[in-house]
Amino acid sequence: MSDLQEKINIVKRQTNYDDEQAIEKLKEFDNNIENVIRDYNGISQTVKEPTLSNNQKIFKTIREYF
Repeated sequence: MSDLQEKINIVKRQTNYDDEQAIEKLKEFDNNIENVIRDYNGISQTVKEPTLSNNQKIFKTIREYF
């Protein structure tokens, strides 16, 4: 079984998509199974801002303004 077929089967087991829908969603999300399932369940992906120490914040501000 090919890698793509395995991914399609996983998506079909976790959702009610048929083969064509699974292929379309995999193409839409660059073959990322987790993102396809998150989209199906309506879970949005949030971008988490990195936590910075006070020192990093100070130097970042200095770099931005000077």
